[in-house]
Amino acid sequence: MTAVRCSEWGPALGPEPATREEPVMWTCAICRFETECDDVVVALAHARCICLRCYCRETGGGRALSKALRRELESVLALAESA
Repeated sequence: MTAVRCSEWGPALGPEPATREEPVMWTCAICRFETECDDVVVALAHARCICLRCYCRETGGGRALSKALRRELESVLALAESA
């Protein structure tokens, strides 16, 4: 696996800094969503990667929310929406 060094411009394996004007968003090769540097697990060529969510799902490392935490989160979001 290749080491990825993150900077303000994203992982070091991305496009050259001189060719871009703003920070790079990498595209996940599995889900095709744009991914920030923090969520890049495996960097691929041409600003493509595997994001943290897809990596956890594919490797079985993801954990579901407990029912109690899910209920609490839903109630907080409902309160925030009604405010």
